[in-house]
Amino acid sequence: GTPIPPELWLKTIVIEPGKSVGFYVTASEAPHLRYRSSSLPEGNIYSTDGLLGVTVGRSWGEYPLKGDGSDVYFSQREFSGTFHYHAYDGVCKTDVPSSAPTVRDASIPVATPAATVAATAAPTPGRTTPVTGLCDLEQELTTTFQDGTGSYGILFDIVAKRDLTVTGIDMFIDWNSGDNAEVLAYARKGSWFGFQNDPNEWPFLITNTTIHRPIDFHNHTSNGPNI
Repeated sequence: GTPIPPELWLKTIVIEPGKSVGFYVTASEAPHLRYRSSSLPEGNIYSTDGLLGVTVGRSWGEYPLKGDGSDVYFSQREFSGTFHYHAYDGVCKTDVPSSAPTVRDASIPVATPAATVAATAAPTPGRTTPVTGLCDLEQELTTTFQDGTGSYGILFDIVAKRDLTVTGIDMFIDWNSGDNAEVLAYARKGSWFGFQNDPNEWPFLITNTTIHRPIDFHNHTSNGPNI
């Protein structure tokens, strides 16, 4: 996967046990994101390591979100990539206000309360901060790097079983279609479901940056899809 450089990670995402954060990850133009179709319903967890879980979402066929319900989308899609996080008390956790209540459609099988998204705080006195600007002892969850399909963006939730702080995302990008990708990632307190057509419901910009094609990228033309 292609990582977002740590210095361009604009927010700290703190998730308490049993709560969730909705993600909207998109490329504003080619090259597109890669992901895969799912046999599971939207809202079901398709990848977990026992601490962090990622749910089935929707891919988005255009950018940006229109807000009028006419967006082109494709249901039951799984984000392909890696999440970096810390999952133990007192480390990398930011003091933030209480989370706001959320509304979720009852037809989605996984109903999780809202999590907290906060601006990155200054290091706590006495805590050792590594050179990257992130805390040490980072853990990660790779959902999959299988694909088979792709487009502009994808919406999904991440849920936590313990207190944890998400510190980064690696994405699967179709580098066959371009050398540079303008990537934007947004987050919201609670699920994405029911808010996919309202740009105003995505107040937390996690990153807005351009990343570049790595030398060792997976070439779909010569090597085929990861399926």
